[in-house]
Amino acid sequence: MKNFILRLLMWIYINLIRFWLSPLLYWIFRYTKYKGRELPDKWDDIKDFEINYFHNEIALRSAYDYLSDPLGGVVDFSPREKNFFFLERKTSRDCDNWARMWWWYFNHHDIPAREIAILNTGQLFGGGGLRAHKVTVAQTGENGEWQLFDYRPIPDKEKTIGEVLKHNVVGYKEFVWVTGRELLLKK
Repeated sequence: MKNFILRLLMWIYINLIRFWLSPLLYWIFRYTKYKGRELPDKWDDIKDFEINYFHNEIALRSAYDYLSDPLGGVVDFSPREKNFFFLERKTSRDCDNWARMWWWYFNHHDIPAREIAILNTGQLFGGGGLRAHKVTVAQTGENGEWQLFDYRPIPDKEKTIGEVLKHNVVGYKEFVWVTGRELLLKK
């Protein structure tokens, strides 16, 4: 029952609150903190790369650093422009940025993909506080199996999204997950 309630609350947050809040925060930051900063023109150069080459171009720590969101994640937004990922900055390049890049990549290649929000229920009730993470899953298997893209491609493939999410790199053992509707609506 607790997982159902948590999943429902997370669905409400992701699909009714973050659905409009994330784009609003992005545009506020884009036209205040990053006003006048021209975006790099990199997406068109890498969008047709094979998965591993694409990964090499967006690789965590070797190509781009993880940059926390302001106020410990309270001010969290996903990019609305592909080239924003490559902009030199001091904050706001975290899990949802990599998840969005992977979603854009698969969308460009007409591969079914979902951007997924995961809530760590094990830590929530173990005194660790609220911990959430974003990833992308895509149907890359020959028989429609799902593959996880959690900053990087995870080689394991599974028949269901729930099973492939167990391979997450942040170590969530007990979790609930939801898909955001905004990305399901766009093509």
